[in-house]
Amino acid sequence: LLREQHRFPGPYVFRIVVRPSAVGPVVSAVGAALGEGSGVARVEERQSRTGRYTALHLHTHLVSAEAVLDVYEVVSHLDGVVMSL
Repeated sequence: LLREQHRFPGPYVFRIVVRPSAVGPVVSAVGAALGEGSGVARVEERQSRTGRYTALHLHTHLVSAEAVLDVYEVVSHLDGVVMSL
């Protein structure tokens, strides 16, 4: 499904909802999971109305669908992550 909806290599946006204290660690972990030659090109943050959550949009350029799955695997084990899309 990932390959059907996205072209690789190409841009990919990770959408991750976190607790505000986890923003830095999550962005760093995603950058590390992407490895050399790839990285987070742009980070957009939007706080919830109550301030309890922060929605992150991490804009990247990835070479394969497997790279996307690798990042989601890393994110799934991080503290403070509420949901990833």
